[in-house]
Amino acid sequence: MKKIPLFVFLILVSLQFVRAEFIVPALPSTPVYDEVGLLSVEEKTTLENTILTLETETNHQIGIVILKSLQGRTVEEVGITLARSWWIGQKGLDNGLLILVAPTEREMRIEVGRGLEGVMTDLMSKRIIDENFTPHFKEWKYGA
Repeated sequence: MKKIPLFVFLILVSLQFVRAEFIVPALPSTPVYDEVGLLSVEEKTTLENTILTLETETNHQIGIVILKSLQGRTVEEVGITLARSWWIGQKGLDNGLLILVAPTEREMRIEVGRGLEGVMTDLMSKRIIDENFTPHFKEWKYGA
């Protein structure tokens, strides 16, 4: 049996830890970004109007993102990357909230800016996903 030189072995091992950078989609012009087409036009419009009304009333910013793929990343990594890249929330207040859905990987996450942590806790986010999103998604009612 032929031996592999040590430097070749180390290069092969190190390549397993190198991942391409997550490709962030262009900043959408509306608060709902659906690259999969899970939402009907009416559902998307209703969500956008609700989000814009809430933003006017509270000054908090909300974004909903439905992605084709997490590109090999965790839902947490992608959520943080998108929230930071798109600047969801007002600068200095960090009062943004991002709802991320990746149906292909069957992953969902609510990413909350520090300025909203007193209003929206991790426990509340988990309960919303478990009690609201998941049951509707199982019934193919994405807009609900």
